[in-house]
Amino acid sequence: MSVKKISRTVISLRQRQSSKMLKEFLHDICQLVQMNSNQYDDYLSFCFTIATTMFASGISILTLTVAFIANKRDALKTLTTNAKQNGFSLTIAKQIDAAQRFIKGMKDITNKAIYAIGASVCSTLLYCVFKSINPTIFIHILGLSVVVAVSFVCVCLFRLCKWYYRK
Repeated sequence: MSVKKISRTVISLRQRQSSKMLKEFLHDICQLVQMNSNQYDDYLSFCFTIATTMFASGISILTLTVAFIANKRDALKTLTTNAKQNGFSLTIAKQIDAAQRFIKGMKDITNKAIYAIGASVCSTLLYCVFKSINPTIFIHILGLSVVVAVSFVCVCLFRLCKWYYRK
């Protein structure tokens, strides 16, 4: 027997063993979860509701922060034009710095809103997949993606509220 055939045989045996272990693991987990079809459907509809809510919240936050950024960029252009025409002063420099920090903070919130939208879309796609099949082990993946979307939206809302109440 050649070395290639031996290595292929060993690899094939390892793959069979690992797939057998995975099947046994998934079977054990499914037995532990023990969800009936009504609980499964309720869980899926709950996840879908949360995912669509987080998608709408993410879009709203994204729209709000992009509008804030656009407004502040216009104000920053006006400040720099005034500074070039009239000369820089300490007050104008502080205003420019504050505008740049504001834009940076809003960009961070915008990025997190985009992540929340992505996680919500992922959750919705997983819902569509899991609605047609009934693997109880994979429902945790759906729950995880919903939790990620909720966490990103919560972080965005917290930062927006923190910015609002600081003013």
